[in-house]
Amino acid sequence: MPLSQEEIEKLHIIVKNAGDILMGFYQTQLDRYHKEDGSFATQADHASEKYLIEELSKMIPGAGFYTEETGIIDGTSEYSWVIDPLDGTTNFAAGIPYFCVSVALTCHNEPVVGCIYNPMTRELFYAEKGKGAYCNGNRLAASNIKESKRAILAIECAEEDFAVVTSVWDFSSSIRLCGASALDIAYCAAGRYDAVILTQFKWWDIAAGIILIKEAHGFIVTFEDKVPDFSSKSIVAGNLFLVDQYLELIKDVNSI
Repeated sequence: MPLSQEEIEKLHIIVKNAGDILMGFYQTQLDRYHKEDGSFATQADHASEKYLIEELSKMIPGAGFYTEETGIIDGTSEYSWVIDPLDGTTNFAAGIPYFCVSVALTCHNEPVVGCIYNPMTRELFYAEKGKGAYCNGNRLAASNIKESKRAILAIECAEEDFAVVTSVWDFSSSIRLCGASALDIAYCAAGRYDAVILTQFKWWDIAAGIILIKEAHGFIVTFEDKVPDFSSKSIVAGNLFLVDQYLELIKDVNSI
């Protein structure tokens, strides 16, 4: 691993500090900067990302960046930081307390470290390859529910993909559409959600969550049952039983 234990602890502090930066803007008057894809950013997104890039640049010389607001910054090493400085911007801007900071470290595009921080609850979800997944020091484990009709399912999807929702609606105990993909995956790794289905996301939405789910002994695959990467557009996450069931249910809409 490129990070020592001391550096891992420093990473946790950096991610938490980014969350504190967000909270300084929470429930204040925000400007909206609209993007080509129809989404928007605020000064909170920009301030958090600026801080993260500045601090993480000091940790691994030559590491690149893949970020929501700044874009891709090429590096000279095999490592890259994947940053979503504020996942759930719409929630944040509306005063809805469901958002997070998400940071992953990848090696050859494989997530090896992931941090997702919920500044509202002060919960830091963290995973390191081969070392387990944790929340504030407590070990995480994915849900062991084996039947989709008993499952709490979190979904984030684009309007054009709503057929995904209808395909699983009658085969889940409860469905949640809460507006923050990275936090959905963190909650799935913690067993709070039994499964997650996402469509039309970006790499920064899922990179940290991938390592969290894997280290919590869960599974995460694309609709085509492949390992997700920076080019993926759809995923199902949960335990093996639920992932298989939901893949079967959505097979007729898996062209996403």
